[in-house]
Amino acid sequence: MNILDPQGPVGAAEGTILIDSIAIMLAILGMTRRMQHYDVPEWRPWLIIAAGGAVLITIGIALQIAQLAVSIRRRAELRDETGDPWDGRSLEWATASPPPVFNFAILPLRCRL
Repeated sequence: MNILDPQGPVGAAEGTILIDSIAIMLAILGMTRRMQHYDVPEWRPWLIIAAGGAVLITIGIALQIAQLAVSIRRRAELRDETGDPWDGRSLEWATASPPPVFNFAILPLRCRL
């Protein structure tokens, strides 16, 4: 597995889910949105877990930027010449890329994949 793959092991979605679920738990416990200091000791573990979610979001954003840099740097060797970069089997990928003006000479028969 490529660590720079968008479906790789770490992403911003996991961190967002973690932070949001912890924020809801803290709201249930009585924490308000804007505070100068957090002096309730019961909140500390939840705030540490939420900080971990923020770190996951930061890692996910950094990996996205790294993937963009790698894709730009290696665009010549990563370029798809087939016209079907995702190996799609739908009608939109059944025509040439770029599609001709008329799209299909005759309407194709639609059936299951």
